[in-house]
Amino acid sequence: MTNGPLPFEIYGFLPITDLKQFIEVVKAIPQLNGALKVNGDVYELQLGGPPVYVKQIANWAVVTNKTENLAKAPADPLTLLGDLPKNYDLAVRLSVKNAPKEFRDQAVAGLRAAAEAGTRQMPGESDDDYAVRVNMARHAVESLSAMVDDLDDVLLGWNFDPTAKTTHLDVETTAQAGTKLANRFAQMKPGKTNFAGLLVSNPAATANLTRALADEDVTEVKNALAAARKSLLKTLQNKKLPEAETKLATQLLSDVLDVVEKTVEGKKIDVALMLALDPGAATLVAGGTIADGAKLEKALKQLVDRVQQEDAQVAKSDQAERRDLRGRPVQHV
Repeated sequence: MTNGPLPFEIYGFLPITDLKQFIEVVKAIPQLNGALKVNGDVYELQLGGPPVYVKQIANWAVVTNKTENLAKAPADPLTLLGDLPKNYDLAVRLSVKNAPKEFRDQAVAGLRAAAEAGTRQMPGESDDDYAVRVNMARHAVESLSAMVDDLDDVLLGWNFDPTAKTTHLDVETTAQAGTKLANRFAQMKPGKTNFAGLLVSNPAATANLTRALADEDVTEVKNALAAARKSLLKTLQNKKLPEAETKLATQLLSDVLDVVEKTVEGKKIDVALMLALDPGAATLVAGGTIADGAKLEKALKQLVDRVQQEDAQVAKSDQAERRDLRGRPVQHV
């Protein structure tokens, strides 16, 4: 419980219907010799650290760090767990909004300090690249800070089904109603994938991500792409390549980033992959929705053509070097 400043009220609940009988059994453990004290119906246990207190309340043995907490303990802790026992074998739910503001502020301050510590200019890093990296880090911290203020709770749940021989892990975040984060979540509508054909039976591995992007997501990605475009283009200029190569590389880079940006503006991510393993071969197939496939294909063909030209030139140069001054081939042993 975090109903105010430190110290926290900590409770544990054991499904023991007869605590007195249970204590009589465990008293025989040598490690508990002298560590267990009895004060009426409250048992004090001290094992080298702060003492803990145990008391029978209804059908539960309640464990806590302060004796005064026992009077406030719920008779049935299951009422606090909601549907967690029904849905999961192991689960943790963190109520962010119920955490005292000072603790949330401390968490945000820690994020800011970590970000500042990691934004020192690296040796050899240009001022432009450094500025891009710092802006991205600060934007990420601001987004996380806003999320901490807008979150309702975070759930992590694991379940194992022995009948179906399956297991799954759920991660769930819930925003407080009326917040910017809630509006952002509302824009993320469920969608259908165009790559269900890759989710074949009996593969070694499959993966699929289908997600609608919120307006804020589009803005963030476009800002990141703009910064990356500026940095990459400047890197190309600094390499001082031949004019023709610089022009081609600049065009290819711009075309690829244009396709990515236009795809993001469509507000949908749909990708999938499949890995099949046979005794004599491994097959990996992946697919994704893009906004302008023809433009990307053209850019890739230009890149392949350029690589093939360079390979041919290298091969021709190697052949020329293997001839002596009279033009006769030189044999190497």
